[in-house]
Amino acid sequence: MILQCARWIKQHDVEMGLDTRAVRAEVWVGLNGRRSQLFIDPFVDLTQIEDDMGEARDWVLPLDSVVTMSEFRARKNEWRARSAW
Repeated sequence: MILQCARWIKQHDVEMGLDTRAVRAEVWVGLNGRRSQLFIDPFVDLTQIEDDMGEARDWVLPLDSVVTMSEFRARKNEWRARSAW
């Protein structure tokens, strides 16, 4: 649904005459009582991902991520620069 939403946002922006080049998401989830952690790579353009069940989903982060929300906020600009965004 996240990929579908990203495509909808881009299409809606095109219809509104906006020049949306990429749709990214910072998604945090807490599963089964765990602390919240990043679920989606926030530097990936979600509109460029093919929704193919056979492909590896490297844009979905592993559940053993140790990045806290405060650490992410502190290092976001550094990681953004590394991702060439």
